[in-house]
Amino acid sequence: MISRLPHTPRRSITLLAPDADAADRGERGGAKDKTRNKTPAGDPLDKIATKLGVTREQVEEVYEIEREELRLIVTPAKLDASHKVGTEQVALLLAAGRQAAELADNTESKAIRDVVDDYGKADSNFGKIISGMGQYFSLATEKSKNRPVRVRRSAFAAAGELVKSLTTTP
Repeated sequence: MISRLPHTPRRSITLLAPDADAADRGERGGAKDKTRNKTPAGDPLDKIATKLGVTREQVEEVYEIEREELRLIVTPAKLDASHKVGTEQVALLLAAGRQAAELADNTESKAIRDVVDDYGKADSNFGKIISGMGQYFSLATEKSKNRPVRVRRSAFAAAGELVKSLTTTP
């Protein structure tokens, strides 16, 4: 299990809205748009809490959504000191949070890397670390610096446990 996590990064992940022109044409989105072509009902933080099996208060200690951007706001000191485990924690929290909020179908690995860098957990083996998280992620077959990462069902439970371990709210 991945333990420990926190920090307020300078970067955040933009939760892309579906392409308006594509929606007008009845399409699911632009060719490169991997977001869902619907406006989710309900608050994204409530959706994250429900999907991860934690309280709204716990979610608010880890995530923030502002102007359609999901940010991790947990402090770096709460993350594991190891770069490998810290990278896994950030990747799991970020990808699971975005997909639990139903605002994205996947998370680009470059977006994960940017947040990992902001948390000071950058590791030269980033690609291997993400590839080694197959129990949590379904990865695109092409190997690139921006592989799409899709969360598996098991990742939501693991992310929920991680959120619980990082927060002060019972």
